[in-house]
Amino acid sequence: MPSMVTISPGVQVIEDHHEPVFYSSNVYWRYDGGAWYRSRTHTGGWARVSTPPAAIVRIQRPSIYVRYRASAGLQGRHQERHEK
Repeated sequence: MPSMVTISPGVQVIEDHHEPVFYSSNVYWRYDGGAWYRSRTHTGGWARVSTPPAAIVRIQRPSIYVRYRASAGLQGRHQERHEK
């Protein structure tokens, strides 16, 4: 199981992962190209979902969680992405 960080009630994100992959409602959620995908594993088997649960829909700017680290927090990640 990957290292997870809680980002809001009922939602976790995989820590330091190359893409934004979240865990909520007993499945993994991946945001890609403006669409949400779900899978029972974080390594594949993604299926596009037209209506994800509310906890996932509430994630603003999912892409800022790429390589997210609990120690850096959102502000730290946000700054790093704009410095590149």
